[in-house]
Amino acid sequence: QHNKNHDKLQQPPKNADKSPQPKSQTKPDKPQSSEKSKDKKQSKPEKSSPANKPSIPPNQPQTTNDLRYASGRPITVLHIAEKPSIAQSIANGLTSTSNGSSSSKSSSRGSLPTYEFTDPPFPKAPHASKTTHRVTSVAGHVFNVDFPTEFQSWDSVDPAELFHAPVVRKPCKGSIVRHLQDVARGCDFIVLWLDCDREGENISFEVLECCMHLMASSSSSSSS
Repeated sequence: QHNKNHDKLQQPPKNADKSPQPKSQTKPDKPQSSEKSKDKKQSKPEKSSPANKPSIPPNQPQTTNDLRYASGRPITVLHIAEKPSIAQSIANGLTSTSNGSSSSKSSSRGSLPTYEFTDPPFPKAPHASKTTHRVTSVAGHVFNVDFPTEFQSWDSVDPAELFHAPVVRKPCKGSIVRHLQDVARGCDFIVLWLDCDREGENISFEVLECCMHLMASSSSSSSS
């Protein structure tokens, strides 16, 4: 009996073969983590070489046009504000920065005055022989949006139909479209002094639609 009990004590417990299982589960995880670390090292961006550097450093003024545009010839820059009072302030500000070398003359078509003067030079065409600034404005929106005539009768049209009805654009009153076309004819650049919001952006595109096709043509392209 003593020998039998001694043999029983020397036998390994039944659960002894299960004890190393946690270790066997954790061992294959180590090479996976090392592969991930290798991937992280490979995903690091390479050091920028001189060839990958931007052509214009961020600390310098950015430009999207050829600075040799209009080299040796005069240019006209059209400035358009959202209302006449802003146009007058812009003209006063630009003439005050030219050290008294330019004088402003104004003309008006209806209630929209236009100020014209030479200098200061325009940064996007630094080699131009002369810079003429033309400052004017709109009076809010250039176009109105309305329904076609067949949808404008409240007696014969169900209001629910207006949700699917087409819309048409009509020029606003006051000949603003003709005014913009007159001042934009032959200009080289357009500077938009409109509000920085959705409505101002909408008016900006309305102005460009009236003016872009009348700008001066060049070997590269007209700029705005």
